[in-house]
Order: sequence, then structure tokens, then C-alpha cells
Amino acid sequence: MTIKNHYTWGFTSIAMIFFAGQFFINQNSNQSSPSSSKTLFITQTKSTEQPQQSAVSPSQALSEPTSTNQQTKDKVYFIEQLDQATQITSLHQRAPLIKMLLAQWAKQDIQAVLSWLEQQPESHELGEYYSPIIQYYMQLDAYDAGELILTLPNFDAIPSIISHYVDYLVKIDVDSALAWVEDITEPFARQNATLQLLNTWARISPQDAILFLTENSQLEEHTRSAAMTTIANTLSRQSHDDTVTLLHQYPDDIQPKLAYSVISHWPITEADNAIDWIYTLDGALKDEAIHSYIDYFGVSEQPEISFNLSTNIANTELKSRLLHRVLIQWHQTEPNIATQELLSNVNLSDSEKQQLLAYVKQTFDKPNTPMTR
Repeated sequence: MTIKNHYTWGFTSIAMIFFAGQFFINQNSNQSSPSSSKTLFITQTKSTEQPQQSAVSPSQALSEPTSTNQQTKDKVYFIEQLDQATQITSLHQRAPLIKMLLAQWAKQDIQAVLSWLEQQPESHELGEYYSPIIQYYMQLDAYDAGELILTLPNFDAIPSIISHYVDYLVKIDVDSALAWVEDITEPFARQNATLQLLNTWARISPQDAILFLTENSQLEEHTRSAAMTTIANTLSRQSHDDTVTLLHQYPDDIQPKLAYSVISHWPITEADNAIDWIYTLDGALKDEAIHSYIDYFGVSEQPEISFNLSTNIANTELKSRLLHRVLIQWHQTEPNIATQELLSNVNLSDSEKQQLLAYVKQTFDKPNTPMTR
């Protein structure tokens, strides 16, 4: 072998050793690299792909069942606490504690709370515990809550429970509220529930309530009248000017109540405009508007105006009552002027004048005549 071949072989051997070593290093690197890469990926995935917890409303959160084990533990805990609470002899100490425990438990398991209540001895105190639980329950399931109320004994708290429930239900489902009220078997409770329904309905949708009353003339007069009053007050408060303008377009039986309500919501600084409007009315509308004016604006500021308005009332009983009221008030401050105005009034007959004078004299002959507004 020549010197040239010798050097060539040497360099070749060195190169082979170098590449062999590099191959060995790469192999070791390849064995550890996938592991490192995979670990990094998982770490990144956990930090970037971790699901976010979405916000939920209290009702959603409370309606989601907890684990069976947790429910069992909670049930045992609350029953033990409630058993201890029921042993407290003082009602003032016992009742707030029981209500607090039931409220806490209801947020975790409303059905368990209702089951516990059902197992307790019937008493009016028990009705007080049902009341806040049902108010909470109806926000979770209004219809099931309604079915439960219909099965409850006649607790002292039942009228309040029914009132709260009807007020709540009519705001979300009027038709269901109407149907539910009809299912109440006790007549007095059904009447009160109907009135509560109509009053709430009148406040949120007076026009619809008027239509219902118009189509259901069989309603008891007291309930109907009270609902009409609420409707009238709502319309007068929400749209006073429109009610003044459109008074005669409403059903006949609500017009007198609207006339009264319109005056009672009239700006007190615009009394003259109210009087002008009153004199545009006739019959029962005018009577109720005058009645409202005297109730609302009073007598002491302008007794002559109140007196003259009273003499224009068509209803004999109302006219007599308001004239007595106005004259007694007026005589306490200006007796001579009041008597002169009475005797010179052209709207009153001589017999009416003499009767009023006799009434005033008799009243002031009594000692300690009370002041009136």
C-alpha cells in the first residue's frame, strides 16, 4: 500500500467513526424527543383547551341535581338540625331558625324540603313555614307550585300564599292564572283570588282587564267594582290626558270610576281646569267628578267653589252628604258667609235650604264639634 492509499484509508476511517458517533447521538435524541414533545403538547392543551365554566342563573344552578351522596349527607344534616329546632319551646326563637334552615336546604333540594314539610303535624305554624318555601318554589316551577297550594290545609297563611301566587302567575301567564283561580274550592278564597288577579292584571294591562270584565258580567259586583277602580286609577295615572279625552269611549260601567279617578290625579296646581272639565260632564260622571274634587282638593281652601259644585249633584243621597260636609266645614271659619251663600243659591229649593240650615244648627249646638277637612 502506497503512502497515498494509507492517508486515504485513514481519513475514511476517521469519517466513519465520526458519522457512527453522530448516528448514536441522534438515536438517543430520537428516543427522548417524542416524549418531551408529547409532554409539552399535553401541557399546552391543558392550559389552552381547558373548558371555561359558563355563568348560570341562580334558578338554573338550583335546579341542577347534586350528587346522590351529597344530597343524602345534606338531608341527614338538615333533618337533624330541624329536629333540634322543633324542640325549642319559644316560638320567637324556634320559627326564625326553622325558616332559615328550610331556606338553606331548599336551595340544595327543594323536593326534600317539601317532603319534610308534608310529614310535619298540621298546624298554623306549619303554614308559616310553607309560605316562603312556596314563594321560592313557584320561581322554579310555577305550575307545580300552584298544584301544591291547592292541596294545602286551610292554614292562616293560605290567603297570603294565594295572593302572592296569583300576583306572580298573572304576570307570566294570565290564562293559567284564570284557570287556577277557578280550581279553588273555597268560595271566599276564590273570590279574593279573583280580585287579586284582576287588580294585578289591571295594573299591567288595563285595556285587557276591561275587555275581560266586559265579557264576564257574571262576576260578583264587589269584585267587579274593585277591579274597575284599580283600572281607573291605573289609566288616570299612566295616561291622564288621554283618559280625559277618551272618557266616553270606555264601557259605561267604568266611566263614573274613571271620572272620579281622573280628578283625583289632576295636578293640584290646575284646579281651575279640573272645574271646567267637571262642568262638561253630565249625570253620574259629573256626580263622581264633583265627589272626587271635594275629596281630593278639600273644602278649606275654596269652600264657595266646593259648595256650588255640590249643589249641582244629581244623586240625592250623595248631594245631601257632600252639602252637609261642605257647610259644616265652612261654618267653622265663615259662618255668616256660608249662611248667605246657602240662602241665595238658585240650585237648591227652599225646603232643601231649611233642612241644611237645621242640620248645621243642630251640629253646632252639640259641644266639641270635630273639625273636618
